[in-house]
Amino acid sequence: MLLGALFFTAAAKLWAGTETCDFLEISVEYDEHASGKARINKTIQTFDEFYDAFGVKPGDSMYISPEKRFKIW
Repeated sequence: MLLGALFFTAAAKLWAGTETCDFLEISVEYDEHASGKARINKTIQTFDEFYDAFGVKPGDSMYISPEKRFKIW
């Protein structure tokens, strides 16, 4: 479980940034890419290991029910 927490923490640090509101408004209009916060938060919410690593439960703000999590494989 510790290894999972380290992985997700490292991924969050990779995408961490300080974007101003003005920058985000311009970015949303002209950049097809999601913000760093959206890229990491929405991605890790699809991994069951994320829930195990941090003990995320129903009612927590980052919880998505298992049937709504995106699965590729």
